[in-house]
Amino acid sequence: MSVRPLPSTQKGEERYQIDIRLGRKKRRKFNFIGTLAEAQLAELRFKQKLGKPASTSYTISDLALDYLEWVRMIQRDKTYRDKKRMLLGRAARLFR
Repeated sequence: MSVRPLPSTQKGEERYQIDIRLGRKKRRKFNFIGTLAEAQLAELRFKQKLGKPASTSYTISDLALDYLEWVRMIQRDKTYRDKKRMLLGRAARLFR
């Protein structure tokens, strides 16, 4: 993630550092004051201004749901149930 929290200087203030890489050796860093959601939105805007395409990020749960749709169509019901339990059970809570 290229949005990192910084120590706040005032009580109730949230500060973040936005770090954008433009290749192997080129980096741009910006300090941002606001919420995490606003900082992530600012990161996308900075990337667009600098000409870097914004990438989408997926969680393991998102990918598992897409995979389970495919399993349901192609494989047997018992296999689907087993894979669903395995992917969305206790271990999935660790990757949210």
